[in-house]
Amino acid sequence: MDTHYRVAIFGSARIKEGDSEYNDIYMIAKGLAESGFDIVTGGGPGIMQAANAGHKSVQTDTHSIGLNIKLPFEQEENKYLDIKKDFDRFSARLDSFMSLSDAVVVSTGGVGTLLEFFYPD
Repeated sequence: MDTHYRVAIFGSARIKEGDSEYNDIYMIAKGLAESGFDIVTGGGPGIMQAANAGHKSVQTDTHSIGLNIKLPFEQEENKYLDIKKDFDRFSARLDSFMSLSDAVVVSTGGVGTLLEFFYPD
């Protein structure tokens, strides 16, 4: 795998396709792909899907990476991932986000997004 500058994109799994936040993140991720950046998301629905879909809308040699958390009741992976890794623990997942990412974009979200935003590097 080639190594590119990587940007983590955090946000709510509950944002729907067509919402303004979804469209904004789609366009940001598309621009990142056009500029040669990999992106890293949680790999799920909502903002994560918007980021991965926007990134995959451009044909480049960059990667759309999803760090999926295994939950018994939600968080199915989206279909726009090049690389996927599953985690059982939130702390291990957050550690992986921070070790993989060079920059962070934080969008609309809840407690989980705040945890990701304030997680120490």
